[in-house]
Amino acid sequence: MFFKLGSFVYKSRVAILIAWGVLVVVMGSFAPRATEVLKAGGFNLPNAESIKVGEEIAARFGGSRSYLFAVVTAPQGTPADDPAFAKSVEEAVAPLRTYQYSKQIITFASSGAKDLVSPDRRYTYALLGLNLNYDEAQGKLKEINGLIKKGSLDLKLAGLPVVYEAFSTVSQNDAEKAELFALPIALLVLLLVFRTAVAAAMPLMMAVVSVVITLGLVFFIGQAADLSIFVLNISTLLGLGVGIDYALFFVSRFREELYKQNGDVRGAVMTAMGTSGKAVFFSGLTVMVGLASLLLSQFSMLRSIGVGGMVVVGVSVLAALTLLPATLAVLGTRINRWRVPGLRPVEAQLTRQQMVTGFWHSLAERVSRRPILVSLGVLVFLLFIGSPFLHVRFGSPSYQVLPADEPSRQGAEILDRNFPNYGRNSDIYIIAKAKTGQMTDPANSMALYDYATAVKANFPQIQKILAGGQDLLAQPKAQLQQGLQAYAANSPLVSQEIKTYLATVVNGNAATLKFLTNLDYSSKEAGTFIKDLRAFQPAGLDVAVGGEQAGLVDFVSVLYSDFPVAIGVVVILTYIILFVMFQSVVLPLKAVIMTGLSLSASYGALVWIFQDGMLTELLGTQRLGYVEATLPILLFAILFGLSMDYEVFMLSRIKEQYDETGNNSKSVATGLERTGSMITSAALLMVIVAGAFGTASIVVIKAVGIGMALAVALDATIVRALLVPATMELLGKANWWAPRFIRKFLPKLSVE
Repeated sequence: MFFKLGSFVYKSRVAILIAWGVLVVVMGSFAPRATEVLKAGGFNLPNAESIKVGEEIAARFGGSRSYLFAVVTAPQGTPADDPAFAKSVEEAVAPLRTYQYSKQIITFASSGAKDLVSPDRRYTYALLGLNLNYDEAQGKLKEINGLIKKGSLDLKLAGLPVVYEAFSTVSQNDAEKAELFALPIALLVLLLVFRTAVAAAMPLMMAVVSVVITLGLVFFIGQAADLSIFVLNISTLLGLGVGIDYALFFVSRFREELYKQNGDVRGAVMTAMGTSGKAVFFSGLTVMVGLASLLLSQFSMLRSIGVGGMVVVGVSVLAALTLLPATLAVLGTRINRWRVPGLRPVEAQLTRQQMVTGFWHSLAERVSRRPILVSLGVLVFLLFIGSPFLHVRFGSPSYQVLPADEPSRQGAEILDRNFPNYGRNSDIYIIAKAKTGQMTDPANSMALYDYATAVKANFPQIQKILAGGQDLLAQPKAQLQQGLQAYAANSPLVSQEIKTYLATVVNGNAATLKFLTNLDYSSKEAGTFIKDLRAFQPAGLDVAVGGEQAGLVDFVSVLYSDFPVAIGVVVILTYIILFVMFQSVVLPLKAVIMTGLSLSASYGALVWIFQDGMLTELLGTQRLGYVEATLPILLFAILFGLSMDYEVFMLSRIKEQYDETGNNSKSVATGLERTGSMITSAALLMVIVAGAFGTASIVVIKAVGIGMALAVALDATIVRALLVPATMELLGKANWWAPRFIRKFLPKLSVE
């Protein structure tokens, strides 16, 4: 099948080049506009308990659906509560009072609230409540910024919508910087690998074409579906990575066959397509299957990354199987033009590639003499690297993933350091609904008071329970009961405290309370606390729990409820694809297990670096104290197929040898020798590309880049060079076993 495709591409080479040229020009005109359709956010869960609580508090009690904070630093020598300065802050945000989406605007000048001024009187902030959810608010930031009259004020906007907006800007800059960093170094490595400028240019051309066309397609897809801003980074990362890798293997095999077949261009194209082309096709399928797992997520952010990743890998495979061989067919022997001075001649390099002995061959033979010892050693090493994941803590995206010089992060840090009561992400908000009657009924109000008392007694993590900003339990129960009874009897002697309580805490059959806790937001103890609190239901009331801490529990719960299904689907489909390719029951299973080991090592490194804070200075990152919850899922989707990449290429070459000789040990040694240097070069290029994204300013992208670089490095070294030969030696001919009755139905994919 692939040989026939090679023949077709050779015959139609001019038409194929023209078609791709038109496609690049058309899509290239839309590629720069891809960022117009990409959005930050994408983490909304409208049916989550925490979200419903927040929406109901906003609807029933006049609260806002989202908040911004205008954080202002007072000039040196001027206290933030100075009347003239406070007035200037009020005047800066005053235009927002008539903004159609404003719910509440609170400043020190308008309220006199001392909580809006820091204890050292250096900072103040204006609370900007909006009748928009966080994703909607992010889309209105340009309007809001236009209304704020900063003047000479040192004013920084903070809040989740501003963080989302910063993601967009910083992500675009990160992608551009990564390209500028990766491409020149990749070109240098390719020149060293191929020894000629023409051959070295081919992989870079394929990568650039894949990225350009993908971004053009993203612009059109974004017209019909919400796409995350992270699609830009992932598409660029995967486009450069797999585009270079696939072209590297194909061009290498084409040059080898051109040399072996004495310059027969047609034969070289057909053989390269039937060998490396086949491996590219199946490798691309495994990568796309992994990315397709993201489509099962309930979060639009992950689904859109899955779409973008599948598109760029699909385009890369299509380019590698049509555009690249058509270009090689036109170039022919000119692929070896423009030799790099000072390096071994191309002819000597190609002659050496035909050797059946060498470093990789010797390594395979040494491994085959001690397969059990090598297998156990590598297994222990990989499990050790992955072991930190056993104490992983999950967190959700926040300002901490932004660079330190980002204004939205600086504003949030000022709030965290200087305003203990502005609203912590560990604060809990609850809605209590009466099962019968109204919450103004004395019986229901007393049930709420009793619930608060019981909660305070049973959960030492709760420091204070606020009702309308006041400590509910500071008021004796009898006093509250008498006041509510007076209110129920329409007595004129109802106190102002009771009126305030009813106005701010009660609405119809519902009431809201705020719990201040001493818990670390992302700790496992916090997650257990939320689950226990939700299970603590009083008689006569239905209680729902919200707040950011509860939101994190809901986020992680929903995120990982889909993950086992995604893992199962990906493993099964990958097994089937590899089974068809290798026509073996054992090899696909072994490949899946080894990929899992590489992944576990990446997961452990994530915890070690980003949660525990190791190597922070070397990697230019920071200790978060947690792992962003989407990262293990993202890495699984990206790396499951990608880290299997080199094993697929190596095993395909081993299978060629086994089909010819039937000798398992010699096939492994020869296959490793023929692919060793090229796979090492390909892995180095992938590490360079992934490492470029490891320099990103946004921690999520940095973590993906570092995780990819580590997984690829491990897979291309100790897994491919040690574990694969060792396990293949242990299994012997069992590597190639498959029931005869199944083989009858499989397509014949061996080298023709």
